[in-house]
This record gives sequence, structure tokens and C-alpha cells, in this order.
Amino acid sequence: MLLQNDYSGVVEDWVVEMIQGKAKRMGIGDADIDDALQEVVMHVYSRFEHDPARASRRTAMAAVVENRLKMFVRSEARYRRMLEGVAGGETNEEPERGTQLALDVRELFGHMSSEEQDICIALSEGFSANEIAAARNWHPSRVQRAIKRIREIFQYKGMQSWLVA
Repeated sequence: MLLQNDYSGVVEDWVVEMIQGKAKRMGIGDADIDDALQEVVMHVYSRFEHDPARASRRTAMAAVVENRLKMFVRSEARYRRMLEGVAGGETNEEPERGTQLALDVRELFGHMSSEEQDICIALSEGFSANEIAAARNWHPSRVQRAIKRIREIFQYKGMQSWLVA
């Protein structure tokens, strides 16, 4: 397959091949592989920190790549459903709902410390509590306490339906 983006000299070839292979196995079409590749590469190289004591670099990279590709697939599915609704002439209330959600989250952020805001953003991007703690060199219990406070804020404001168990 011919890629439109050239990652030679920036990303190891095995990483690009891994992303492409996993993307194909997950059903991402040829037309979307470049987009998925770009999203995963940007995420991996802006945030990925390998701990050799926990796993090999290849194993850790495979886990991160798979998680990001799953997020990409879900995002694309939501986008396509929204487009189908618009094309079919259906009334789509998602943009209005999304706008209201953004306003609600901004209000919630006003009740959070900057640390809690950073943790909330990282959680929304798919990072686990342990990944957040490791990236910041914090003890996992510190992140867990912050998550508990974030959960309480969401519940107090009646937005518990947006929380993941």
C-alpha cells in the first residue's frame, strides 16, 4: 500500500508496519489508514514512555497502538453515524447536545484544581490511572484520590451518566 505520509527517519519502520497491520486487522479501510497512522504516531511519540522493567518496548508499543486504534475506530464510527443522520434528513441533536456537554464540562473544570483538570483530560483521552501516574512520576494512589474527587464533582453536578465505571 502506498502511504501519503512519509515517516522514514522519524518513526522506526517496524512501528509503522505494526500500526498498519493492526489497523487492517481491526477493519480500518485503506482510505483511512493514513489518518489512523498519523493519529497513532502523533500520540505515541508525544506521550509514550517505555519502562523496560514492565515489558519490552515492542510489547508496550503494541498495547498503546492497539488502544489508540480502538479509539480511532470508535471516533470514526460516531462520525459516520452523524453523517448518515444528516444525509438521511434525520434530525440530529448531537451537535447541540455536544455543545451543552462542552459548556457543562467547562463549568465542572471551574470546580477542579489544575491537577484534577489534567487528570480528567488524560482520562478522556483513554489513559489509565496507572499510565497517568507513571507519566507524571506520581504514586498511583495520588491519581486515584484525584479521580475520586473528579467523580464526586461530576455526581454533585448531576453528570454521573458521563462517568465510566
